[in-house]
Amino acid sequence: MKTAFSLVLPTVDYPELLAAVAEAGFDGVEPTFHPNGIPSPERFRDEATALRKESDRLGLTIPSLRGGPLFWPLFGSANPKDRRRAVELARQALEALKDIGYNSWLSAEFPLPETGRQEFLKETVKQLRQIWSGTI
Repeated sequence: MKTAFSLVLPTVDYPELLAAVAEAGFDGVEPTFHPNGIPSPERFRDEATALRKESDRLGLTIPSLRGGPLFWPLFGSANPKDRRRAVELARQALEALKDIGYNSWLSAEFPLPETGRQEFLKETVKQLRQIWSGTI
């Protein structure tokens, strides 16, 4: 069985934290796409590449990327601007995943509107498939 440590990697000291994860015996790390972490929406291209290089140097795999805290709540918004932002953030997260050398992306449950839940979920899954096929 392989193990990975899942967390928001802080931008300042992430190499030291990755080293600690490797020294603790984990096989990999699952970073979170987050404004206070690596990779972030603002710098995901450069950060994803740097994360990949540092993880490789330490012998750590990156089996997946968590992206939900930023965009999942926005997919359920009644505000169309928020929903467009969710799509853009999901696209950026998938680009970061591609740059990391993706293996998988965990999609977890997210807040759904009280009415029209089934239709909303179907539309969200459709949008994510379009983002995925157009990005990777």
